[in-house]
Formats: sequence, structure tokens, C-alpha cells
Amino acid sequence: LNVFHIFFHSGERTAGKIVNRMNRKRINQGILYLTEGSVVFSQQGKEDKVVLANDIVIIPKGQRYCMEYIGKNTKFYLINFEMQTPDGKDCNLTEDIEIILHGMTSRYLVDLFEKIRTSYHSEKNASYFKQKEYVYRLIAELFHHETLSFLPKISKYAVIARGVQMLQELYLENIPTSEFAKICNISVSSFRQLFTEYYGVS
Repeated sequence: LNVFHIFFHSGERTAGKIVNRMNRKRINQGILYLTEGSVVFSQQGKEDKVVLANDIVIIPKGQRYCMEYIGKNTKFYLINFEMQTPDGKDCNLTEDIEIILHGMTSRYLVDLFEKIRTSYHSEKNASYFKQKEYVYRLIAELFHHETLSFLPKISKYAVIARGVQMLQELYLENIPTSEFAKICNISVSSFRQLFTEYYGVS
């Protein structure tokens, strides 16, 4: 997957502040981390999602929603970015707005958000590459925490679970699909087909 057009934002909002995207789809993907306070995501026809301090939320591209800050002082980090498959198709980390981590206390994750912030505000040329590296690491770590929910549970697709876990752990290395298929004891074409059917990306 290719991550690009990274934009970092942090700040503090008071209760009652509303971000309304009901009439306009979100133009990029976002990872929101609340360090203090709380917000509510509302979407038409869906149950409200309450996000509390130390929760991390994935906000997919193309979503329509209303976000209201309800905590007295809500502090946050927000990383916006584009993401595409190797063949240039847009893709999302999740299909819907999802609280991927509740009550996060990982020092490593906090450090990654800080490193992304620092590299984003740096004027050094190499900082762009560092920024991308840290975003990839953040995504991998988030889904590492969510391994059990991210791995296939439907019996038809369970055969690729070991390969998907290996992909998560070694995502920065250039490993051929044949290695993921081999650990699952299936052919490359079968691995690709099942992976694409389950995750919606190739």
C-alpha cells in the first residue's frame, strides 16, 4: 500500500464545537487520537460513536458524518493521508468510522504520533520519508493491537490468517506474495483470491 499526501494537525477544542461533513464526503483518510476530552460521531442511519480520551479512531475517505466535541477541553492529534493499492486504486483501512483502540496507553504509539508531528513540521528534505515511515509504523502497530479482529474469522478465509499476520509484522520488507502463500500451505493465486475477497484490496 502507498501512503502519501500526509497532513498532520493537532489542537484543542471546547465543548459544543461541531465539524459537519454530512453534505460533503471526507476527501482523505484520517487517524484521530484524543489525548483529552471526548467527541461524538453521528452518521445518518447509524448508531452514534462516542470517542473518549486515549481512544484512536479510523475515519475512512468518503464518509459523511457530524463530529461534536463534548468534553470541556478536547485535545487531539489528527493525521490525514491518501492511501492506494500498488495498482493505484484508492483504499481505506476500515469501511466505516471505527474506534480501533480504546483507552490506549502504549508509550510506543504516543511516541509515533509525536514523531509524525515533529517530522511534519521539520523543513529538512529527509523528514518527508521519515513521516511516511512513521505513518506506516503507526498503521502496523494499530492493527497489531487489533490482530484478532483484523484476521479472518470466517472459516473459508481462515486459511490465510497466518499469511496476513506475517504481512502485518513484515510490512516494510519487500516480501513476495509466494512467501505468504507458502506459510498458509496454499497456492499464490488462491492466497491472492481469498485476500482480495476478504479485504477488498489486492
